[in-house]
Amino acid sequence: MLTVPPRFTKELAEKTLTLPVGSSTAVEVPFAASPQPKVTWTFNGGKLPDPKRFKTDTISAMTSLTMAKLVRKDAGKYAVALENEHGKCELVVTLVVLGKQMFSCSVIYTRAVVVLLVDV
Repeated sequence: MLTVPPRFTKELAEKTLTLPVGSSTAVEVPFAASPQPKVTWTFNGGKLPDPKRFKTDTISAMTSLTMAKLVRKDAGKYAVALENEHGKCELVVTLVVLGKQMFSCSVIYTRAVVVLLVDV
């Protein structure tokens, strides 16, 4: 059986993605490894944001991260690590999210006080 430490097989065209608020994208990363590596995606060193909007998928020689309906707080460093018993490699992509975030606002009336709640 051929054994290959994990490595990325294609250089990403952009390691910094700049996208507007509300947009969606997918980062596809081809790789080679044998046996199949464990694939881990992280955001700023921790868990990915909202699992309803962020999905990962890995097939035999490709892993991808799909990001939907981006908000400004999604900006940061996304890393993918590949590891098998023969080695490990990591790739970091920086996401910049531009534009004004829409916000919701509620007004609560009490006797003499008006409270404005803003949710950003």
